[in-house]
Amino acid sequence: MDKEVEQLERKVLIKWLIMVLVGVLILLMPTNAIYTWQIKVFLAITICAILSIAFELTDPMVPAVLMPTAYYITGIVPSSVAFSGWTQPTGWMIIGAFLLANVLDESGLLKRIAYFCIKSMGGNFNGVLYGLYIAGCVLAFISVNSAYAIVVTLAFAICVALNLPPRSKSAAVVMMAGASGALTPGVFLYRPSWGGVISTAAQTIDENFVMLWQHFPLYNIPCFLLGLVFIFSLTKLFKTSQMNITGTKEYFVNEYNKLGQMHRREKKALFMVSILLLYVLTYPLHGKNIAYAFMVVPWLSFLPGIQIASKESIKRINIGTVFFVISCLTIATAGANVGIPDLISLIISPIAAQAGSLGLVFIVLIVGIISNLLLTPLAMITFLAPIVIQICNDMSISPWASLMTLIYSTDMYFLPHEVSALLLMFGFGMISMTDFFKIASLKTAIMFIGFCLIQIPWYIFMGALTL
Repeated sequence: MDKEVEQLERKVLIKWLIMVLVGVLILLMPTNAIYTWQIKVFLAITICAILSIAFELTDPMVPAVLMPTAYYITGIVPSSVAFSGWTQPTGWMIIGAFLLANVLDESGLLKRIAYFCIKSMGGNFNGVLYGLYIAGCVLAFISVNSAYAIVVTLAFAICVALNLPPRSKSAAVVMMAGASGALTPGVFLYRPSWGGVISTAAQTIDENFVMLWQHFPLYNIPCFLLGLVFIFSLTKLFKTSQMNITGTKEYFVNEYNKLGQMHRREKKALFMVSILLLYVLTYPLHGKNIAYAFMVVPWLSFLPGIQIASKESIKRINIGTVFFVISCLTIATAGANVGIPDLISLIISPIAAQAGSLGLVFIVLIVGIISNLLLTPLAMITFLAPIVIQICNDMSISPWASLMTLIYSTDMYFLPHEVSALLLMFGFGMISMTDFFKIASLKTAIMFIGFCLIQIPWYIFMGALTL
C-alpha cells in the first residue's frame, strides 16, 4: 500500500515539475517586436493554469483565481481586463445554466425523458446504446446543453442496474455511448457558454458579430447523424447483439412505470423550460441578449407559487467549475489585449492564404484537435475564436465554416482529461484507459471521415464555405 502511495506521489510530483518547466521555458524564450514580453508572460500564466487542470493537480478554483490575479499583478493587463469575466453577461448566463440543470434534475423531468427515450428504442442492449444517445440529444435541447453530467451518470447507473462488470467490454460501450450522448449534441445544439464565449471573443475583432442558437443546427446538424454512425459502429465492432445481458427491457419499463404520472413539480419545470426556449428561439423578433433568459428564468424557480428549486439546487453548483469557466472568458479578453490574435494570425495567415478557404477549415480542425489535448474545450474555443475571426477578416471570407469547425473539433478526443464530462465518466471506474483510447479514437476517426465526406459539402451547400 505504501509503495502505491509513493508511486502516486511521484506521478503528481512529475506533473508539477512538467507544469513549472513549461512555464519557465516560455519565460526564457527571447522577445522581439512580435513576441513581446506581455505575450510571453500571458502564455506562461495561461498554459500553467490550463496544465494544472489537465493534470488534475488542484481544484479548478485555484487556477481560476490565480490566473486573472496573475494577469493583473504582473501588469500585462489592467484590472478591468483581468477580471472582465465577471462583468460580462456570459458569465452570469453560465451560472444560470448550471442552476437550470440542477433544478430540472431534482424535479425528475430529466430522468423521465431519459427513461422514455431508452424504453422507446426497444429496451434491448443495442436499444440502450441508441437510447442513451437520443436521450442525451433530447436532454441537451431541454436543458440547453447543461445536462451532460446527468447523461454520463445515467450511463453509469445503467451499468450498475444491468450488473455489467467494471472494465468489461459491455460496460465500456455503455459508458462511451453515454459520453457521445453527453457531448455530441453540443456540436449541433445551442450551448450558451460556447455561443456566448465565441460572440464575446469574436467581438474583440468584429463588434457586430453574434452567434445565435440557430447557427449550431444550421451548420452542424450532420453531426447528429455521425453520432448515430458511431453507435452503430460500436454495436458491430463489439458484437453487442451477441452479448448475453438479461433483464434490460424489463428494467427500463419498470423504472419508467415507477415514475407514474407527471407530477406538478415536473410540469412546472417543463413550463419554465418552455419559457426559456421560447425566448431563445424568438431572438430574431425581440433582439435582446440571449444571456438575459439564463440570468433570470432559472432563478424564478425559487419564487412562491413555483418553488421547484431548493437550497440544494445552489449548493450542488460546483463553485470551482463556475470560477474556472468565468476565468476562461478572461483568456480571450486578456489575450486580445496583449496581442495574441495578431501573433497567431501572423503565423497561420500565410499558411491559410496558400491553403485557401477550404484549407483553412482543415487547419482549424487539426489545431482544434491538438488544442483539445492541452486545453479544456471552453478555454480552447475562447482562445482560438478571435484568432479565427482575425484570419477570416484578413482573407475576406465568411468566418462561419471555420468557427463551426472549431466547435466540431471539441467532439474529437482521445483521452479522458480533455473534457470534464469524460473525466467524470472515467472516474466511475467502468472503463479501462485502453478501451477508452480505442473507442475514443474510433469516434475521432468517424468524425474526421464524416467531416470530409459530409460536413464540408454541407458547409458549401449552406453558403458558409466557398471554394
